[in-house]
Amino acid sequence: MPFDAGLSLLHAPTSNINERQENLLNAWHIFEKISAKAALRWIRMTATQQGFAHILPRVRRGPYSKTRQHPIGLTNKEQQVLALLMTGASNHEIATSLSRSNRTVENHVSSILSKLNVDNRVEALLRVQNEPWLSDCSAK
Repeated sequence: MPFDAGLSLLHAPTSNINERQENLLNAWHIFEKISAKAALRWIRMTATQQGFAHILPRVRRGPYSKTRQHPIGLTNKEQQVLALLMTGASNHEIATSLSRSNRTVENHVSSILSKLNVDNRVEALLRVQNEPWLSDCSAK
């Protein structure tokens, strides 16, 4: 009964601040494992009010809504880079076309290859050719 265990930690009587922080953090981990989002919000609020929110893990934002809507999770910029990749453009040409640095384009290309689950540009090209819905998405 992990939820009850977490609640017990939260309501354990302690006068020591370090022990209170430790109980909050342990309860956080328990609630995180069982995805008890309301309890996690309550812990964060309580920790903030008591001045030790810094002991909790940082909040992760997650992907933007447009990225969540894309079938393989490409961002808008990655879709633009993929469209240029499919024309055979080099990283430098893509960087110039999109007014980005070479390093940024390298990061986008790496991310695209990872999301497509391919090892190189040729495999990416073949995957996009074999799966037309990817090219429709990348043409935006």
